[in-house]
Amino acid sequence: MNETEQKNLAEYEKLYYNTFEDKSFEVLSKTKILKKIIKRNKISLRNKKVLEIGFGSGNFIPIIINWGGIYHGLEISNSAIDTCRGKYGNKVSVDFLKNNKINYRNEEFDIVIMSHVLEHIKNEEEILWEVVRILKYGGFLILGVPSLGCKDNSLHFRIYKREDLINISKKYFLNLINDTEFKTLIPFYFLTSIFRKKVKPNKKLKDDFKFSLLKKFYFYIISPILSELYSLRISKGEINEIWGVFKR
Repeated sequence: MNETEQKNLAEYEKLYYNTFEDKSFEVLSKTKILKKIIKRNKISLRNKKVLEIGFGSGNFIPIIINWGGIYHGLEISNSAIDTCRGKYGNKVSVDFLKNNKINYRNEEFDIVIMSHVLEHIKNEEEILWEVVRILKYGGFLILGVPSLGCKDNSLHFRIYKREDLINISKKYFLNLINDTEFKTLIPFYFLTSIFRKKVKPNKKLKDDFKFSLLKKFYFYIISPILSELYSLRISKGEINEIWGVFKR
């Protein structure tokens, strides 16, 4: 494991101690985007086997369960897995992702979701070939990746442009049926960074700082509003992320 991979693991291991994490702009916006993408592309989850690689805060889980999907998840973070198992129990199947190996049979899943995961993996080819292997013919890969607006993130190995999604479709024998760009929400985007709080490893949020009315106001009111505006693609800022829907 190189330095960037170690930094990723350390960062995401402590991230899920933050009680507000699942209410952050980043998480809420991705959740809204996924729902819109599934509806727009008329992807049915009913009785479909779904694998989410890098489920993090777990915000996609209730969507998949409520829409009739059979949920499986992979993560590198102990805290994310423990939180998910504690919240959902035997309603979901979650496990660790180790060395980019997916321990499932060939063509086992109808849908694979990777929301802002691929950029954190050094060996992109290794994980994508694994995804293709376990994805059924006619199945969907829903992929969200950072673009030019995220070029300064030290946790990323790379950023993506639309051409990169086209290259992925060609290289891995997938049909890119839809791609959508989301641009930085100007002038409100700066608000999303004001309330980020570094939480010390192995310490609960309540031990790290006091809840404040201002933080609650931001995370429960402002953050949902900003994430909805962002998901509607009304901004003319720099391209912040790209989502692609691939069909095998």
